[in-house]
Amino acid sequence: MKILILGTGAREHALADGLAKKHQVFLAPKRVFLANHIQSIAVDICNPKDVLTCALDIRPDFIIIGPEMPLFYGVSDILRQHGFLVLGPSQYAAQIETSKVFAKTLMRQQGIRTADFCVIKNQQDLDHFCAHHQGPAVVKADGLMAGKGVLMCDSNAQIKTAAQYLWAQGQHTLLIESRLNGPEVSLMAICHGRSYALFPLARDYKRLHADKNAPNTGGMGSFAPLHLSAQEFSQHQIQNIQDLGHAFIAPVLDAFMEQKQPYIGFLYAGLLFHQGVFYALEYNARLGDPETQSILTILDQDLGDLFSAFVQPQQSPTQSPMIVASSHRHAVCVVLAAAGYPDKPQLGAVITGIKEAQQIPQISIFGAGIGQDEHQRFIVTGGRVLSVVAYAATQVQAQSLAYQAAACIDFTGKTIRNDIATE
Repeated sequence: MKILILGTGAREHALADGLAKKHQVFLAPKRVFLANHIQSIAVDICNPKDVLTCALDIRPDFIIIGPEMPLFYGVSDILRQHGFLVLGPSQYAAQIETSKVFAKTLMRQQGIRTADFCVIKNQQDLDHFCAHHQGPAVVKADGLMAGKGVLMCDSNAQIKTAAQYLWAQGQHTLLIESRLNGPEVSLMAICHGRSYALFPLARDYKRLHADKNAPNTGGMGSFAPLHLSAQEFSQHQIQNIQDLGHAFIAPVLDAFMEQKQPYIGFLYAGLLFHQGVFYALEYNARLGDPETQSILTILDQDLGDLFSAFVQPQQSPTQSPMIVASSHRHAVCVVLAAAGYPDKPQLGAVITGIKEAQQIPQISIFGAGIGQDEHQRFIVTGGRVLSVVAYAATQVQAQSLAYQAAACIDFTGKTIRNDIATE
């Protein structure tokens, strides 16, 4: 098959690497640090007309839209209008991620368990909320902010400061939620209409460091699989991943089908285990990054066959969710970030040690914020630079290999969490 993948991150690099083992893969936009058998193309992936021109030239069997911004700009819609098969929801359905208010309203309508929330549009709304609220809360931007629009607050003073900050960033509508505490779980599915297949559970690490006051990022690492039998879930009433799918994936798909807007693509549910039950924290209209890098490393199923099955029109919904086949391996992903990330990443530092890291067995390295200078040296070009992924028979062994490989790679200001997969 011929497959076109859109996206600049390590997630898309991992997808391309996995699919290119058996299929012809094109990756846009242009980038460095790819295997020779993956072709990259210079395309503005957020410009629907540019992407359409590229697709008309390549004529792929199907197209995968990795990140959220092309969905926000309607890329999936124009591609479908011209007859292309696309793994990526419509601009309307992508509001499950691009608008927090849309997502929370849908959760409430569908009876999906989630934290209590309040919509704030102006200072008067904020003052009224604070007059009737005490204690911790989470302030969220309604729109996209590249992982920087979620602020944890311990007091009303912090809530007001957070609101002013987000308003200053151009976010007019805010969401304030009750603050829940507990372990987090990443639940991801590939969907078409009411049919879906569940990937192994994973966990990602959003904060820059282990300190609870560290800033939120797009994700500093992950591991998979995460088992519901772990001690931290000892009180849970949900017994298996299928139950999570019924509780948190199926109702979303039902909602879009009822609106005659079938959801086609990947759906991510960020869950939190609070006081013995699971809650939905957020939904994304895509696969998680860096969870994807871990999950793809442990899958046994051919990605091309799996994706092709779900991008095709579905004749009838499956009776029960399919579980994507995985091996008995464990995978750990450690992200190397630039100095100053996430607020002001410092770019241009020369990266060394990649070849040494790649020589370690059972290691894969996926690029995101990496480019080349005039001397053909690898340099830092973005906040999250590389994802270093290891697999092994146990989580402890995979963790050790991942950090061994990460230690080989160096650049000025390299930022890394040292506690990925320690739980």
